[in-house]
Amino acid sequence: SGGSGVRCAAYNATLSGSASNSRHLQGKAVDFSSPGTSAAIIEAYLTKLKNAGKIRYWYKISAGSYHMDVN
Repeated sequence: SGGSGVRCAAYNATLSGSASNSRHLQGKAVDFSSPGTSAAIIEAYLTKLKNAGKIRYWYKISAGSYHMDVN
């Protein structure tokens, strides 16, 4: 559900902890959540995508929320 995909520089600058060179500015990063889905399932899927070269990396932001960078 929702999250943050492509951002403009002005909006990006208002976000705590967001880097000025964030890949969100290029449309190459996304933050998302998947309510009701097991963290183990999401994390296994993200790991599979990374191992297949589909994404650069991912990390857990907080319970049920994730960030991933695409190639």
